[in-house]
Amino acid sequence: MLVYAVVMLRIHDRSWCQEYVANVPGIVRTYGGHYLAVGTHVIVEEGDCIAPDQIAILTFPSLSNLEACLSSDEYAPYKASRMGKANTEILAFETIRSRQHDAG
Repeated sequence: MLVYAVVMLRIHDRSWCQEYVANVPGIVRTYGGHYLAVGTHVIVEEGDCIAPDQIAILTFPSLSNLEACLSSDEYAPYKASRMGKANTEILAFETIRSRQHDAG
């Protein structure tokens, strides 16, 4: 079942960003993942949460693909370079409805 991942970052030190952006998308593709959108001008339209500095939305063919990517040896050094330099929250969900479902 298709999985969406929403990655929210509050960045304190950008020293890791260039290498991360250059290498992580290829690792994501290895696990069947695709970036749908990445944005840096994030505003809170409703609620009390703190807007992240950056947000990304990805898809994966399954939750196990996402989890395998995040725990992979290939991704580990990039995750380590991000840790402590950004607060990161990753939300994942399996689809129960999609645009195709609504159109049908």
